Amino acid sequence: RNQDRYRSGIKAQPFDVESPLDTTKPLSDPKKGIFSDDHPEARSEHVRWCLKRYHSYAVRSNTYVTYDGRTRFCDSPFD
Repeated sequence: RNQDRYRSGIKAQPFDVESPLDTTKPLSDPKKGIFSDDHPEARSEHVRWCLKRYHSYAVRSNTYVTYDGRTRFCDSPFD
């Protein structure tokens, strides 16, 4: 079932735990996931849409995980 997504010969890159974090860059896009308090119904509709569309959707971070393991922001028609 998942064999069509498997690519042989591709290996994960090692993660260097000792390397320092770049504190000059934000960890996420600051404009994503922020909703105006003037329209709480927009946030509610956005969350409902993302939960229905993406099984791995995380409300707190407004992200989901793709089949290849990448984290993406949910862009609904309501945000």
